[in-house]
Amino acid sequence: MLMKICIIGAGLVGVTSAYYLAKAGHKVVMVDKEAAPAQITSNANGGQLSYSYSNPLAGPCIISRMPKLLLGLDKSFSIKLNADIGFYKWLLSFINNCRPSKHDANNKAILKLGLYSRQLMHELLKEHTINFDYLQNGKIQIYRKQKDLDTAIKHSHTQNKYGCNQQALTPAQAVKQEPALKPLQNEIIGAIYSPLDESGDAYKFTTQLADICKQSGVEFIYNKNISIKANNSKVVVADIPADNYIICAGSPTRFIAKQVGISVPIYPMKGYSLTAKATTQAPKTSITDNDKKIVYTKMGNNMRVAGIAQLVGYNMDIHTKRCEHVINSAAQDFGHCYNASDIDLWAGLRPQTPSSVPIISATKYSNLYLNCGQGMLGWTLCLGSAKLMADIISGANSQINAKQYDLGR
Repeated sequence: MLMKICIIGAGLVGVTSAYYLAKAGHKVVMVDKEAAPAQITSNANGGQLSYSYSNPLAGPCIISRMPKLLLGLDKSFSIKLNADIGFYKWLLSFINNCRPSKHDANNKAILKLGLYSRQLMHELLKEHTINFDYLQNGKIQIYRKQKDLDTAIKHSHTQNKYGCNQQALTPAQAVKQEPALKPLQNEIIGAIYSPLDESGDAYKFTTQLADICKQSGVEFIYNKNISIKANNSKVVVADIPADNYIICAGSPTRFIAKQVGISVPIYPMKGYSLTAKATTQAPKTSITDNDKKIVYTKMGNNMRVAGIAQLVGYNMDIHTKRCEHVINSAAQDFGHCYNASDIDLWAGLRPQTPSSVPIISATKYSNLYLNCGQGMLGWTLCLGSAKLMADIISGANSQINAKQYDLGR
């Protein structure tokens, strides 16, 4: 049955959801409080399409690091306590998901969705021309500590069971694969190469896909704040009548859903990026520095450097001290790859679930759905999340098990 569907949030997840729902024949209207698509979290992320990388943030190693994280002594990850009761519920669930059994199950769910997203990306690009600085050169994750490399190699064996084909490299092999690593050859002890991984500019992709959606009849309403009210077993949105509503609003999803008594386990994880003009020595393969938790991606004529995970609430300000970690690390390790005299800094809030598994789910209201919580992998998981959401609403069979991403799991 064809329906009118209202999607709240015009970021990556919202626009891709609109694309698949319109493709299925539904009438779609998109609503966003900003003046254009991809203005917040989808605007300037790290650019990596990390299909093979599904390691949840919550894992056994986090527990021993917790005191350091709470004291702000870790340059890459910090947690700030606050008066938000919802945060403490989230944190307790996060700690619970650090158990090995939970970590393994979450890893499997994210990996399946990631590989499904990769398949959908290739299908989409066969049908539409989208210019978003797309590269299919894989990803290299570099390591400076033997313990971390050993763990990564063990993890790669799990990923390869599902077809990832990750490869352990010596420092010399890593440099051969990506010459931009030459200055670090004596610092790193090894690397993991993921040939299935890709990269691209999420902002360019989202805005161009939004144009494709418009050509398919999708209506976009900008500069509008949404108010949802419950009406018995359904919800209604003032001025926008629809058969079904989907909240794809990133971190604010929590507050929108709370208007009708739905508790969504999402908390914002703040991250930073810098963008600068790339030099001829910039890497062709995207790079992740495991020790410093920073990613490097070439996007057209630019170099994107991104990193940091901060649980500090909904503050979007650029924290100078945290930015220095990204700026100084980039200058020290890859200063030859970009022009440091002209840098654009950005901060964004990733909608993180305690498990790192996104929520793609119906709710207690028969016409309200959630597609949110993709966290640090929003760019990677958006297409798979969107297609699964479209299948759930349309009552179609999906290639992956929807129960893994259900709010009630």
